[in-house]
Amino acid sequence: MIATAENGRISGVFIVRRLLSQKLIYAGEQDIVWKSHCHTLRGLQFSPDLKSDLEIMEDFRKIAKNVLYLYYFAEGQQYLRVPAAEISSPYREALHSEDITGITLLRMITDGAVRIFFDDEETVLYADPEFLSAVPEGAELLRNLIRTICLFAGETAPKRILIQEKTDIDTRELSSGLSISYGADSWDSEAPGADLAYLYMADEELPLDEAEMTKEQESTLIMLGRMMQDLDDESDRPKKDSSRFALSFDQGKRLECMDYSIAVPDSFLVSADNSGAVSRMWLPNPENPEEWEASLFSLRIDRKTADSADETPPREVLEGQVLRINRVFRAENDRLYVQCRMIGVTEENLSSAENAVEMLFRTVLVNGRNEEVD
Repeated sequence: MIATAENGRISGVFIVRRLLSQKLIYAGEQDIVWKSHCHTLRGLQFSPDLKSDLEIMEDFRKIAKNVLYLYYFAEGQQYLRVPAAEISSPYREALHSEDITGITLLRMITDGAVRIFFDDEETVLYADPEFLSAVPEGAELLRNLIRTICLFAGETAPKRILIQEKTDIDTRELSSGLSISYGADSWDSEAPGADLAYLYMADEELPLDEAEMTKEQESTLIMLGRMMQDLDDESDRPKKDSSRFALSFDQGKRLECMDYSIAVPDSFLVSADNSGAVSRMWLPNPENPEEWEASLFSLRIDRKTADSADETPPREVLEGQVLRINRVFRAENDRLYVQCRMIGVTEENLSSAENAVEMLFRTVLVNGRNEEVD
């Protein structure tokens, strides 16, 4: 089974490396529509080879849905957009005078115009020289594409991203479906001058053969069609997500655990272990409501003795779009570590997110007191 990240999505790196690059699940040219100054999808392509991939078929519906989410997630990132007027001709003509957007860049991966070799320390992306010369700050645009792919499921971006020209100097058959390509001409000033060699899957046409598809796959196509209608307005998602910051406490619930308690916002779920040492509450993710790790807004409370207590954690950390806010409250002989995690926090909604968390922290009572450790 494919692992699910804390925000309920599967790895964006997995989607790009396994599905888009190998054309197992992807949007082809006929599936992408330029409409109202943005790209939308009207379908996805599925390779017949999927039937023999047990790992993917075990979670086929979930994976196909996440592929769709990634396309729309990338489309919604304004920093991946380049107006057509800024693109040099004739490359602009090859794009039918459409803006470059997140969906355009993901399609370049399936078309082979972009090759990405992921690594935690140093990720290398090969791009067509025509793209790098025709698009303003094209190398930085591609770096942002990699950061977006990692951000999709909250993965850590690589420490270093190299952008290089995709130049096939020598290609030799190694085995079925494999070839070797040598590339040079780095677009990163720190890149080594020596040529780099990589193995990659050779381009193959993988047409959708409906006659060979299973009934489950056919029903998934119908489901995806309906889903895409719901996601056409995906650019408004930050506005929809911001509703989770408007906490209400009309139900008057509190999480009571040993000698401390905290107010439970309406619609939140709670859990606590038998000892009361660890408790959690979270806003349910519609796809994984019972899993607190999949929530966009969750709180974890750890009770620790003074001897075993860790150093006071940083009060607030924002990495990418993941906001973590921590507080430590004083008990008799213990300390109460309250850690809040929110996913999808941007500069525009940062203040609203912080206010929501501070509102929760003010409801923490230990032996009837709300006393923080300095």
